[in-house]
Amino acid sequence: MHRISRLFDAVTNQVPLDKMNPNPRRVGDAILRKDAYVSAKLPLEKETSARKICFNHILWRAMKGSRIPYPAWAVKSDDDD
Repeated sequence: MHRISRLFDAVTNQVPLDKMNPNPRRVGDAILRKDAYVSAKLPLEKETSARKICFNHILWRAMKGSRIPYPAWAVKSDDDD
């Protein structure tokens, strides 16, 4: 019998799950404002690599800000297939 080790501790969310995103017009940063408009139109019910890459970049900027570059290690090259 294998014993499964505990890999992480669950934490409670800090943002209400029913809270909606702010109106994009109220977003001060132009890049984040554009991301808000793009993400609102992304058809997330179907996953494609292009949508996934776009959404990952949007999420990165939402969490880190528009001035922190997306990490090079997170970009998949054609050789990675």
